[in-house]
Amino acid sequence: VPKPKETVDKFLVEILSDLKKNIHHRLWRTRESCSNALGDLVRTRAHDDVILGELPEFWLLLLKLMDDIKESVRQSAAKTTEILSRASVVVCNVEHGARGARAISTILPVLLEHGITSPVVEVQTVSIVTVMKLSENSGSLLSPHVHIIVPAFIVASATIEPKVFGQVTTMVSGNTEDKEKLEHSRAQFALASPLVNVIDKCIRCTDDSQLEVIVSKLASLAKTSVGLTPRIILLQTVSLLAVYKQHSMTPYVGKIMGALFSSVLVDRSVAVRQKCAATVAVLIRYAKQSTVDNVLEKLRSWYLEKEEEEIRLLVAQILYKMTNTAADTLRNVHAAVIPITLYGKHSAEPSEREQWELVWLELGVSDLSSISTYLEEISLLCLTSLRSTAWNHRIQAAKTLETVARVLGSGYHGDRRDKNVEVLVESAGGRVYPGKAAILSALANTSTHNHASQVIQVFVRESKKTNKEYVSEALRAFTTLLSTIKTVDCWEDVWQICVPHLQHQQPEEGEEEEEKKKKVFIVESPVQE
Repeated sequence: VPKPKETVDKFLVEILSDLKKNIHHRLWRTRESCSNALGDLVRTRAHDDVILGELPEFWLLLLKLMDDIKESVRQSAAKTTEILSRASVVVCNVEHGARGARAISTILPVLLEHGITSPVVEVQTVSIVTVMKLSENSGSLLSPHVHIIVPAFIVASATIEPKVFGQVTTMVSGNTEDKEKLEHSRAQFALASPLVNVIDKCIRCTDDSQLEVIVSKLASLAKTSVGLTPRIILLQTVSLLAVYKQHSMTPYVGKIMGALFSSVLVDRSVAVRQKCAATVAVLIRYAKQSTVDNVLEKLRSWYLEKEEEEIRLLVAQILYKMTNTAADTLRNVHAAVIPITLYGKHSAEPSEREQWELVWLELGVSDLSSISTYLEEISLLCLTSLRSTAWNHRIQAAKTLETVARVLGSGYHGDRRDKNVEVLVESAGGRVYPGKAAILSALANTSTHNHASQVIQVFVRESKKTNKEYVSEALRAFTTLLSTIKTVDCWEDVWQICVPHLQHQQPEEGEEEEEKKKKVFIVESPVQE
């Protein structure tokens, strides 16, 4: 051909048609030649309107060719896709205006639907890299496509994690501490991923009109996504939406919050749960008041009804994050927050109790003023737990009511105190279980002379139990009660309890002479005449 350039220009349409027809020919040499020829054409005529119009179809053909059975064909296709990637980035530049917008609207769907979702690693990699480059150069042209890019990247994130993480996870599965450390490392790796940077750029240029579609897709992914990395990146995406869009997110917070509570928040991974707690705290700042109330009610029901320690600790962690991130929002709902916080401070679990103490400190309230103000709410919560079938809930409620009585002192009176005593008396019945003495201690500190007759009968009954440790605690609580109701004559009742312990025990056979001395239980009582 004497004039190759002019000839190619003249028959460009026919050449392209022939290449597209034979690029998947049965002969590998033909496939490879077509791939190389296509690469040359795109490289030398990247700005030709005919070439630019065919870019989406070229992507489809080459992505399929990258999975060819012949290695040399795969290598040729990989080189051509690199050329195609550079050409796509150039034509989709924001400086090209409407032309760039048309190009990106045809190229992106191919990369997202056929490239990123491909099971072939090479295909997925070149697609992700190309979209990342597009996000750097396309700017506002990406805005109409954010609702497609973000979910696609979250799904694709499952494949970016090194395989060694999976191997190490299997190795440390039996060690809880090492497993948690590894999960946190994986979470940090996921947040440092280039995919998160692309998502960040996309959200920055998102139009408010797209929020409903984006939130709907994120809510759907929250229910269906599996794996630590996708869920961490999903939660980061939700946080970014709240941070950048703020009050524009208000109508949609309830929907995404419901999805998080139903799936991600109860994930087995500690790292995912903690990240979700932080995300909920960010969202709550921009939620409607009804959504805030629903979230707090959900957390309250979880804490009072769930038996899993992880879930109960998670409730405390969420509220702690809220006190740091959304203090102004919580200030309006102290009536819901303070009772559960005070109740949580009396948990039997040290880690849980410590977390609730941090929440109380962040709330910045004093014991006396907060308990006085929200006495009714605190009492109702404790009475619900005292009627629970779970022993730990009864004990925790009793300790809370004991604290209420000690803090309020003489200011604790009226129908509310009478009602609390009534329920404590009711809870003191039944068989002995570990920690039941806390109910008697609370009863002793809450009762007054108005309840003396009924309460003394409870202590007389409980002091006759066969469990020696429990009886000892009951007698100690009884002395507290007697010091409170000094004006009540209950000598006969006290005598009935003390007589069995004041009797001499018969020495056992074989004991040494000095051990055969009489054994007397000395019961000290602070009762003053």
